[in-house]
Order: sequence, then C-alpha cells, then structure tokens
Amino acid sequence: MPFNLIHPTHARVGDKVAVLSPSFAAPAVAPAVHEQAMRRLTEITGLVPVEYPTTRQLGASAQARGADLMTAFADPEIRAVLATIGGEDQITVIPHLDADVIRADPKPFLGYSDNTNLLSWLWTQAVCGYYGGSTQVHLGPGPRVDPIHAASLRAALLTGERLEIVDPGESEDIGKDWNDPAALTENGDREPTEPWTWAGPATEVSGPTWGGGIEVLQWLLTAGRFPADASVLDGAVLLLETSEELIPAREFGWILRSLGERGMLAAADAILVARPPASDFDHRPDAAGRAAHRAEQRNTALKIITNYNPDAVLCIGIPFGHTRPQWILPYGGQITVDGTNHQVWADYCYQERRTARQAVSGSRTAWAGHPSPVTSSCETRRNAVRVTKSRHDLAWLITVTGSLGGFVMTAPVSTGGMSISDFFIVRALRRAGVGRAAAGQVLAFSPDPWSIGF
Repeated sequence: MPFNLIHPTHARVGDKVAVLSPSFAAPAVAPAVHEQAMRRLTEITGLVPVEYPTTRQLGASAQARGADLMTAFADPEIRAVLATIGGEDQITVIPHLDADVIRADPKPFLGYSDNTNLLSWLWTQAVCGYYGGSTQVHLGPGPRVDPIHAASLRAALLTGERLEIVDPGESEDIGKDWNDPAALTENGDREPTEPWTWAGPATEVSGPTWGGGIEVLQWLLTAGRFPADASVLDGAVLLLETSEELIPAREFGWILRSLGERGMLAAADAILVARPPASDFDHRPDAAGRAAHRAEQRNTALKIITNYNPDAVLCIGIPFGHTRPQWILPYGGQITVDGTNHQVWADYCYQERRTARQAVSGSRTAWAGHPSPVTSSCETRRNAVRVTKSRHDLAWLITVTGSLGGFVMTAPVSTGGMSISDFFIVRALRRAGVGRAAAGQVLAFSPDPWSIGF
C-alpha cells in the first residue's frame, strides 16, 4: 500500500457511539426493530448509542445526512459511528464531508452495502473502518444477535482481538418483514451453508483490505472516487460481495471483468467473495434455485479472477455481505488468508508484530516541528512508539511511526534523580498503550531514581 492507514482507537465500555442513517432511514419504517437493536447494542458492548436528526428521518437531504456525519465525527465524546442500514444514494452524501474533521479525530465507522461509499472514501483519507454491522439488519431482528456477529462487533468496537473467520453452518437471505411482530423474536428461513471454495496457490498471505458491494464499487469508479493507479491495492485483500438486488451472474461477471481491466484484481494478493443472497420478499426460488444462483456466481468469480490473477489466494462463500449470520471484517485493516490450511483470520487492530525493543529507538535531537497527522496502528501502536529527547534533556518527543504523538517534560531533582514534570498524549492515541510505552522508555534512559512532579 502506498500510504499508511490510520487505525482508530477502540471505544471503552460506557463510551458514546453515533447511530446514523447515511443512506436509508430504516428506523423510521420499523422503529420497534431499531429500538431493540439499540438495547442489544448496549447489552453486547456496554456502549451508549446516540441518535441524530436524520437517524429516523425519511427523505433527509444529502446535505443533512452529511452534516450529521460531520457532527458525530467532530464530537470528542463519540468514539465510533454505526450505520443503521445501507440504501442506494449515499454517493451523493460524500461531497458534503470534510476530510480535515475526519483526520482530526479518527474513529471507526461500521457499515456495508451502500456504506461502501463512505468506507472507501475514509480509506482514501487513510482511515480504516469495518465492513458490516447494520444495526437494523443484524442487531434488531430475531431472537438474538448471531454469535459470530456479536463477536466481531465487540472486536471492532472494543477489544481489537484477532479472530478466525469460520463458517456459521447456517444462513438466511432475508428475515421476517419488519412490520410483522414476529420479526422481533424469529429469524428468517435458514438453510445449511455449503463449504467455501478455494483456488490459487497453497500459501498464506496477509494484507490490508479494500472493496465492498460490487455494484457500489462500479459507481465509485464511474464517479472518479478512487485513485486512477491500481497499484494502491498492491498486496491488498479484496472484499467483494453482491446485494439484495440479486444481480445475475452475467452482470456480476461484467463488473468483475471491469475491475480486472483496471488492474485491481491483479494487484491483490488475496480475494474474498462473500456468500450471495439468492432470494428476497418478491423472488423466492426453491432450494435448488437458490443453490443454482450461488453456483453460477461462484463459477463466474473463479473463471474471471483466476484469468486476471492466478497467483491470488481466492476464497468464495464467506458470510460478510448480505446474508445472516454476518461477519464484520476490517476495512483497511489486516486479514490473513491461508491457502494451505484453508483458514481466514481477521485482525481488528493490526500491528506489525514486533517487540518494543525491535521497533523503538532513542536519539538526542532538538525540539522542532509541529504535530502532523497520526498514521499509526490502533491500541497496539505502542510497539511503534519512539521517544527522542532535547539537547538539555528537558523535553522528550513521543512519535508513533514517525508522527508526533505527545511529549514528556523532565528535570533533575536537587536531592538527586529525575522528575517527570509534564506528560501529554494527543487524543487520537490516548487509551492505546502509547503513554505507558513512552513512560517506560523515558524511565529506562536513566538509572537514577524518578519522581512525579505533578
């Protein structure tokens, strides 16, 4: 990847998170499902959902929806932003967003489908997010939140852990009608899943992700909302899925072929294609018809992807798109695809796995410069902390992967030893272990006794 990606810090239990409708305001149509989703969000994560004027407003303008997004990202008390659902016009919201606001306090955004627009735009601003997590679809309906969804939701919002992405064994294309009271207590019609399909070399690759709903990716490319040079995807893991529009395999193939002609398929080290939905409320084929739809798309993906990039590790069938249960996956974060053992791992807080001793060095440099954009990896970015001190050993700069992240002021004590008189970490790096790592390095520079002077 040609630029460093910012991995926003995770929330803590009790923090506030924004719940927005950047596309369709589904909570206005089915408020009972939405309210159950909000209760479950708090039960699962301990976070406090905050709604905005357009969260339940049907027909809100693109400007109004963009304004709510900016208000949420600018509020220091909001530590994550979740979409209620997708839609079909979020592409008109993007021009109303301010990249400077996003970069001033990066925070994770969760959504999928039409939210590919916002996720990809954040990615071009070097900010990671998470693909999946529609509150209206995956938190509100049914008797409970599916275990794989709850686990990946907690990982994305709170824990930053590494999870193996496994098949849940069952799947549904569509749930109960939200206006049916049974939608609050029953799942849709579920059926057993098929084994995932693997192709490509028997090797393990890891890389940052990009992609999303393939129909939306086509819109983004048409609108010029992606870098012209496909080399920005060198070494990436592509995420591709289709929506409830149930496009035929032939149309799916046309879009996929266009990505190939842009060089996007060839740039990737691995490609994941989600299990597609094969039915909706109006089109309900029998089990054989649904299986045929999935098989046609699978075969199309195999043919086209292996034609453009036979060296990519390819896995088809992972439930990260428009089916339930759904995995939430890192967007810009790290995924490992193991073509030998047929395993997929998602790191919800990627770090270069080096020890602090290997990653950190100290040197005598003068205090100079001003804060620059933080481009380090989330909580475990402490492994990339570097402390440098001024000529007179009074001011210590804290940098994280080359960017200024704070300072420490020290002074000699008349009775012997040293004192820490001031200590500051920029907001984007707080509660990420950076302060602890920096303090340890400062103390290690002198064997004399230390005291805290504030």
